[in-house]
Amino acid sequence: MATTTTPTRGARSATPTTDVQVLPATIDRWPDVVTMLGGDLDKGCWCQAWRGRDEVAKAAGESRPETLRRQVQEAAPPPGYLAYIGNDVVGWCGVSVRGRTPRLDGSRTIPKLDDKPVWAIGCFLIRVGYRRRGVATALLAGVVNAAREAGAPGVEAYQWWQEPAWPADSAVRKLLPQPQPETAFGLLTVKPAPISVSR
Repeated sequence: MATTTTPTRGARSATPTTDVQVLPATIDRWPDVVTMLGGDLDKGCWCQAWRGRDEVAKAAGESRPETLRRQVQEAAPPPGYLAYIGNDVVGWCGVSVRGRTPRLDGSRTIPKLDDKPVWAIGCFLIRVGYRRRGVATALLAGVVNAAREAGAPGVEAYQWWQEPAWPADSAVRKLLPQPQPETAFGLLTVKPAPISVSR
């Protein structure tokens, strides 16, 4: 699955961006995963911290890079999506499924809304020099399209605030309605303000 997006309205572009291609992280793209996540070598997060799989990996004798490489080979959906501009890898979006992420599933600050196996977006990473050019917007669109094609019941992402006083219901969920020709995906934002739905 490849998604090509030209960011338009809603993307806070400081510089016009050429087409961004979004592709799943696969083993043949492992060098690009390393380019995005390997800056701190084995000490980096390797998109594992929010998943809460470290204890399982340690028990199996795996480092974080080895755990992610195994997830790239075995997981469906893949553990992440990569963004490209031309031949350059410029972004990463970490993805999993609720129910497979012990840290997220046990979170008191990000409680699950229901028991549906929604796709969960845990992080975005955009390379320096490509930020504020619509890459994250393209990654989000690519993940939502992939989730729709896979028949996922929804896609969740989570807002992080500097203020510690925000309540636990500051989750953002992309809702994937039952297929209807006239219905587009809606964005449901749950936070202290009234619920808003945009289509």
